[in-house]
Amino acid sequence: MRELVKNEVNELINIYKNPPFNWQIIELGIYKYNGKINIYINYAGQGINSIIYNGLEGIKIDLTEYIELFVNDEINFDSIIEKCIEEMEE
Repeated sequence: MRELVKNEVNELINIYKNPPFNWQIIELGIYKYNGKINIYINYAGQGINSIIYNGLEGIKIDLTEYIELFVNDEINFDSIIEKCIEEMEE
């Protein structure tokens, strides 16, 4: 599970640094649905993932603030991974 979370968080960091069409990111994170870990990204003026919108996810972890801190060199990558693992195991 740790490797999967690392891959998903890496993808979110890349999207955060280079959002498509220069869209403004409102929120991004990971969620667990049907036993699978997925990413979600909410952009200003764009639709929200229907699973998140309808509250169907089992676990949702908003990583927006953590990724901002990481990009600004205020926390390390492992801090984000540990937060995700800890919340998913609760």
